[in-house]
Amino acid sequence: MTTRPPGDSTAWASGPHRWGRRAAHLLAIAAGWALFFWGWQRVLARGADFSELRLLVLGAAIVVPVVTASWILHNRGIHRRKGPRRSVRAAALDYHADFVGRTVVADFHALKHTQRVDIVIEGAVKQYRAHEASDEDAAAVPAPLADLPVLATGMPRKAAAAQALTQALTQAQAQTQAHSQAHASAQTPRAAHALTGTNGNAGSHS
Repeated sequence: MTTRPPGDSTAWASGPHRWGRRAAHLLAIAAGWALFFWGWQRVLARGADFSELRLLVLGAAIVVPVVTASWILHNRGIHRRKGPRRSVRAAALDYHADFVGRTVVADFHALKHTQRVDIVIEGAVKQYRAHEASDEDAAAVPAPLADLPVLATGMPRKAAAAQALTQALTQAQAQTQAHSQAHASAQTPRAAHALTGTNGNAGSHS
């Protein structure tokens, strides 16, 4: 058994152990190549027909360079005619018909700020219209919100609802305070009368 000399790595690297490891590597490589050639020898010994494979390789060797050269020449021709592309081509917005051939009638500039758009299809015509409020829409609004002057003041519906709720709470608080004050005022004479009666009775007993 070979032991490594302590503190002598140079002698160990250049010693018999190094040559033995190289020999093992060479044997493994040789065995791998031998196995590779032996496998191909078995395949070729079966007499396989490589005519289709030859045609495929020959076709690829001809078609691929021709297609690649044609594509390169095509792009060079575009560059020669139009120059280098410095921006994306601008697309024209031409929406006069949908994908099934219906004629589109709409004023998209006017509908840009519309919150609700109705799409009406009548035969071969598709129309985009701004939604018009109806009785069903008014019925769908809750009763406290339907009475708010939203359209007159231009106030958003959520802000108007918050303001109405604040006003209702303020009124309820005021009514509660008024009721408490009235109740306290009614209780004061009774307490005074009871106190007077108590003092009179105490004086008569004395």
